[in-house]
Amino acid sequence: MSNARIARELLGLARELAAGNIVSEAQKLQRKLVKQFESEFRRRPSENMGDKYLDKFDEFIGGLYSYGYSDRLKIQKLRKELFDIVTGVPTVASERLAYGRFKWQRTQFIPTQAKGADNIRKAVIPDNLDLEIYTYEQSGSLYGVAFQGHAQKPLWNYRFRDEAQRDRQIQETIQSRQKHLERKLEEQKKRQEFTHDYKVGDILYSSWGYDQTNIDFYEVVGVTQKAIKVREIGQKVVKSDRGADYVVAVLGSFKGAPMTKRVRPGGSVRIESFASASKWDGKPKYQTAAGWGH
Repeated sequence: MSNARIARELLGLARELAAGNIVSEAQKLQRKLVKQFESEFRRRPSENMGDKYLDKFDEFIGGLYSYGYSDRLKIQKLRKELFDIVTGVPTVASERLAYGRFKWQRTQFIPTQAKGADNIRKAVIPDNLDLEIYTYEQSGSLYGVAFQGHAQKPLWNYRFRDEAQRDRQIQETIQSRQKHLERKLEEQKKRQEFTHDYKVGDILYSSWGYDQTNIDFYEVVGVTQKAIKVREIGQKVVKSDRGADYVVAVLGSFKGAPMTKRVRPGGSVRIESFASASKWDGKPKYQTAAGWGH
């Protein structure tokens, strides 16, 4: 689609938004937008200005919101039409184009969307690999695009010097993905086969903190094959130094409700998003002293 055609379509959408029951300030903003579009075309008529149009259209929409225009559904619909005009790529309802935002879909990167592409083929991928690799030629150049897993954006999207370079890239991608999935299967198997050795009465400790160190102790009050039930317990200081306390657990001094935690390979459990706990060796543990950040 020519730049002139894009300009006409965009200006039509802008006028549609500014029409109707919009206050005069928004209409003035619309006229300013028209002048900006026309100015861009006079200066650089041969350049693809799609991104700039989207940005300016978003500025215009923001102005409408600020002046009380509240028909958000209409704006979403019009902006979807605008994106189709600029890119030439139809979008689907599930993409839910919202104001100023766009959710990428894998179909936008697959070579069938490349204008003028020929000899498009899908690479041969070994079974049990979640890869999609497409190769094609366009204007005498060799291209390839690869996807992995559920990702919507490409793993890579390259132009190649020759067929050998492209084949090498494809094979390296396949081998790398194979190794990655094998490691995942091994880790999953280890997790399934792992059994912990915790017993009721064991103590765990957690060391955590930003710009300071805190120590928490937990006592095991119940066990299953894959998990343990713990309760936080108190502590006491057995030694103090400049800015440092050394603390030990006080068994049975419970505080807080029991928590069930799955034991990870290696024997640790996750207490919070920022803290894990592992078996205590019975030795005093360092933490930042009171008055020094603790």
